[in-house]
Amino acid sequence: MKNIILLFLIAVILFSCNGNNEPDEAAPTAEPQPMKEQATAKDDFPLLAKYDCKTCHMADEKLAGPSYKEIAAKYSGADTAIKYLSVKIIKGGSGAWGEVPMTAHPNMPAEDAEQLASYIMSIK
Repeated sequence: MKNIILLFLIAVILFSCNGNNEPDEAAPTAEPQPMKEQATAKDDFPLLAKYDCKTCHMADEKLAGPSYKEIAAKYSGADTAIKYLSVKIIKGGSGAWGEVPMTAHPNMPAEDAEQLASYIMSIK
């Protein structure tokens, strides 16, 4: 069973390598930004199912990538967090959370990326 999980994680990592070796842009500036609604950490937001988010991320637990709660905590209070994360979702990148790169989603509409980023940032 452990071998199957290990093979799956290796496949995810290899699949997510898109040749983008550029360092991430600077993290957003930290200024207080009130959130209008707070979501509890769940994996049932509709856009999570539409795209491949669940392959690498879970609400409360780290998989290949950080949990949504970890992302929201890291960028909480940053006035540019939603824009930064929506660009990261579309362009991908590496280095912000370790060696595993974030897979690019170049065909994702900017509106969907912003909705995903807003959802993630609303998790507390």
